[in-house]
Amino acid sequence: MVTPTPTATPIPLVGFTVTELIVSPDQVNAGDTVTIRFRVRNQATTRQSFRIPVVINGVSETTVEGELPGSASRVVSFTVSKSVAGTYTVQIADQGASFVVKPANIRLSNMLVTPKTVGIGDPVDISAQIRNEGGSPGDYSVTLRTDGRVEDTATGTLVPGGSKILFFSVIRSEPGTYTVSLDGLADSFS
Repeated sequence: MVTPTPTATPIPLVGFTVTELIVSPDQVNAGDTVTIRFRVRNQATTRQSFRIPVVINGVSETTVEGELPGSASRVVSFTVSKSVAGTYTVQIADQGASFVVKPANIRLSNMLVTPKTVGIGDPVDISAQIRNEGGSPGDYSVTLRTDGRVEDTATGTLVPGGSKILFFSVIRSEPGTYTVSLDGLADSFS
């Protein structure tokens, strides 16, 4: 994934400069912390107080305050956490950087139909694994179809890295070969 270069909208800062803005890591899961680090330098020859707004996606997140002797500099570091997937642009004075909170990535796999051959009126069990390979919680809705006809739907939410097995059961009262599908996965029974 390519992180877009943020558009810098300089925030005026009188008597101080901000350099060396680093946002790390540049990609995180929802709720993980991101470290924001920068250097602030007093351009005056006397001790001065500073108030530096930290803006994320156009909204003031916090204000960093402190005092520095004349011509001195120091590194300021703090963390933020975001729970919604997306790209976040950090703006401090004339410095810009960004980080990405990874979205959910729900995957369905390992569909199993058992037994493959049944008597009329006997149940057929269908299962599949569903997992979230993304970085944010994600909702799912998985529909079981038999020969294109909706049989059942399973819904829920998976945390990042979470997985579960979905279970369904169908019964047919007529002989034949039936195709079952779960959102792109397919198998059959007779």
